[in-house]
Amino acid sequence: MRLPRLPTRVCRVPERTHAHRTDGESMTTRPGVRGTIPDEVKREVEAIVRRFSEEYFTRDDCYYIARYRARHCYLDRSDNGRMRPICRLTYTGTMDGWEFVLYKWTSGIYSPEFRKFAGVDLLDGTIETAMRVGMEAYPTEQTHPRA
Repeated sequence: MRLPRLPTRVCRVPERTHAHRTDGESMTTRPGVRGTIPDEVKREVEAIVRRFSEEYFTRDDCYYIARYRARHCYLDRSDNGRMRPICRLTYTGTMDGWEFVLYKWTSGIYSPEFRKFAGVDLLDGTIETAMRVGMEAYPTEQTHPRA
């Protein structure tokens, strides 16, 4: 028995366009932004995150950690040993121009709708302020600077 021939459907996959910044400038025109975050930038981010965690958390099981995927840096925070996502930063080619997106625990997604909480006015494109805003959005009892 022969099966009937099914009509084939041609699906066009749209060409992937390059990412755009909110100000309209193409991110692919900047050096070091195309694919991944350069290793020297990752080392600098690691040093900033370590220094911030040592300064602001009083317990050893409370700290920020950075992880990377393509041009994104994900900042997670350990609160009393439980790791939780806080925000995603997009590398724009400079250390003071990271684009910030907050992780919404209620929906489990990174959402650009982060302007509804205290601390959003602190954002200046740096790693340090992203961690401070994360502490404002998701407070923990271990956020006092060490003496």
